[in-house]
Amino acid sequence: MCEVTNLAATYGEYAIATGASSGIGEEFARHLSSVGLNVVLVARRIDRLQRLAGELSDAYDTHTIVLALDLLADGAVAELHRRVAHLDIGIVVVNAAMSTTGPLVNNSLSEELAVLRLDGAVPLETAHRFGRDFARRRRGAIILVASSLEAGQILCNGQTCATSQITTPRPS
Repeated sequence: MCEVTNLAATYGEYAIATGASSGIGEEFARHLSSVGLNVVLVARRIDRLQRLAGELSDAYDTHTIVLALDLLADGAVAELHRRVAHLDIGIVVVNAAMSTTGPLVNNSLSEELAVLRLDGAVPLETAHRFGRDFARRRRGAIILVASSLEAGQILCNGQTCATSQITTPRPS
């Protein structure tokens, strides 16, 4: 295992973890807190976020902020950016995602567009907003988490294929 340097000194005192109410986002939040970073937990399910915040604060003596936010809502990324503007954000983990199953034509168009937005446009907007801050400060890191389906699927359904083309470069 590699040695963890002082991430707060290298990047900033706070990390943001989207999709933090379960799964990979929750694990990112746990790890970031365990190495001494204060963490902003972002997801829709406030009860799960509050439970996790308590666990992290107790276990690692770090400050944890809960933001119940639906990243599919209009203006949600701008709202997230505004609400953390006063913090020394150094790492952003973009992990919130969703998917549909089955053939594209069997799913509703609104569901497919929501997947495309959350898995494509939201990461782009998040990286753009926070990336500008990081470039200005000359420090910061953005971790874009992609579904293994999006990264490795050969025959794609509509939104997964479109999102994959946006978020993962294809070999020539």
